Amino acid sequence: MERWVNLINRVIDLRSDTNLQAIYVQQYELTVDSSFPSSGDGWYDQGTTVSYSTDARPRVTDSFGVMIFVGWHDENGGMVDSGGSGSIVMDGPNALEARWLTLNYLIPSIVLVLFGFVYVFKVTLRGR
Repeated sequence: MERWVNLINRVIDLRSDTNLQAIYVQQYELTVDSSFPSSGDGWYDQGTTVSYSTDARPRVTDSFGVMIFVGWHDENGGMVDSGGSGSIVMDGPNALEARWLTLNYLIPSIVLVLFGFVYVFKVTLRGR
């Protein structure tokens, strides 16, 4: 709401009778929470369709795990969208959270399974 503060107080130099009319617009805040760069945070007019997004590429963690984007969830925990981007109609305040699934030690597990398969395969070939 801070960006509208300058619009609240106005100084008008009146030189004759003037009719002034205040026009108010209902606004709601969209809060976007993501562990990675995202867009969409801000205040929007009621009824506006707002786009939000995050970089949903899988990420390798420090422990050789993988973080996989699961989807956008609302403040009640319900899934809103499974894609990295979407849109929402501002009919009230909204909070969206980008959720990620962390699979620890996935890469070493895949390597071990692959090497184990190759090892078993070689043993089988030598046994013939």
